[in-house]
Amino acid sequence: MTMAGVGLDFVDELARQKYDRPTAADLARMATHGVDLEYVRDIGARGYHLREAASLVRMRDHGVDREFIASLDSAGYKNLDIEALVRLRDHGVDGDYIADMKEMGYAPASPEELVESRDHGVDPSYIASLREAGYERLSLQELRRARDHGVTRGFIQRVKARGYGNPSLDEVIRLRDRGWTSGQGGIDRRHADFQSAALPTELPGRRTRNFLSDKRFCNRGASTD
Repeated sequence: MTMAGVGLDFVDELARQKYDRPTAADLARMATHGVDLEYVRDIGARGYHLREAASLVRMRDHGVDREFIASLDSAGYKNLDIEALVRLRDHGVDGDYIADMKEMGYAPASPEELVESRDHGVDPSYIASLREAGYERLSLQELRRARDHGVTRGFIQRVKARGYGNPSLDEVIRLRDRGWTSGQGGIDRRHADFQSAALPTELPGRRTRNFLSDKRFCNRGASTD
């Protein structure tokens, strides 16, 4: 039986690379999914001899090809298993992203950290924007946390413009989480309890009455006519 791209030469190449003998159904599936002689040779040349036809189809379906593997090799991530390759490809961690992150000073030993960073929207442009706002040496974990909480360069600049000097990342995140804004009025009054204590410059003279120390209140509550 001969199908486009999976003829006798293809079967011989699978045997040469120690793949399990494919069934007719395996050959049909590989032909349908674009696993041909060239692909098998390219993957094999990169050191991937996968034994099972299903593994070849999985890699092909997820866009793992010779160029992608080469880009990871050149970035220092070599000899990754199939699942790691597929995961990196699926999450957009390719050679360009890795190289750009490395240029920004981030080259983690495990590419999984880059997957998490990519998933959280941490990319070179975001890192550069926070550096422009004064946050030069954040870890990838801190960058992911800042991104998750909606911390942007614009927000940091507005915080500083309101007289907060150089707040720590934790302080910026706390303000962001509590709904602090820099519009007219300066704060989101839905969070007045927090902000009356945390932002005294925004509400001068505001005081909270201590009913527990108010004798008139206590006496009135104790009355049992």
